[in-house]
Amino acid sequence: MNQTYKSIWCERTGNYINSNSQHILIVSVCQSSLSALCDSLEAQGFHLSTAQNNVKGYECAATQCPNLIVLDFNMTESRNRFELFDILRSSLLTKYIPIIILCKSSDLQTRLHALQHGASDFIYGQYTIEEVVARMNIHLSYARQKVHQTLPLQKENREATINRIKLYLSEHLNDPPTLDQLASELGVHKKKLARVFQAHMHETIYEYLSRLRLDYSQVLLRETQLSITDIAEEIGFTSLSAFTSSFSKQYGMPPTAYRKTMS
Repeated sequence: MNQTYKSIWCERTGNYINSNSQHILIVSVCQSSLSALCDSLEAQGFHLSTAQNNVKGYECAATQCPNLIVLDFNMTESRNRFELFDILRSSLLTKYIPIIILCKSSDLQTRLHALQHGASDFIYGQYTIEEVVARMNIHLSYARQKVHQTLPLQKENREATINRIKLYLSEHLNDPPTLDQLASELGVHKKKLARVFQAHMHETIYEYLSRLRLDYSQVLLRETQLSITDIAEEIGFTSLSAFTSSFSKQYGMPPTAYRKTMS
């Protein structure tokens, strides 16, 4: 089967990687300075995305929703250091993603500003790769332990969580998570997760997932030469007949007829 639709493209390695691995975004104006850290993380099974400026950094954070973000202050001018940090902390899409800041030389005021405004950690001085990785694992573990916390009731928090659900589902169309798995991944109690999603979207999580899968199948039918059987498998259907039945019910025609109308 074509893996393009099952994995995430990693620009750093030039390969598709398993979308289920922990996703780390590293933002640094000098990527070569962190090459040893990147190599170590990839060797341990992490999926890495990298960005060399604030625009690309925010774009990646907002669209890919990484599990953790590393901001490298070492080669950034002092007056520009908090530009991306402040944007990430104010955006609904990124404000709850843990952020670790690296800076070999910094004053107390800089460190206090970062920690008081939502940085998960500030690593400074002559730190080692082992220390950085250890601290990253601590914050990733802490984030995943929030399963039994209730979902915040503020509107902005609900919307951010809904966006994360939608993004996660879109990345796992061919292997849909159970409600327990989804709740664990997002750190929200499953009953609260299901209730808030339905109240916000006016459909259940799995009604939304079904619609999303069928919408994506239309894209594959129009824009690829994949067989109907392969498309059914790509979006998580266990049989061609089940896919054909669901597609026909949703769009009033079978997939083969839809593809012909698009040719």
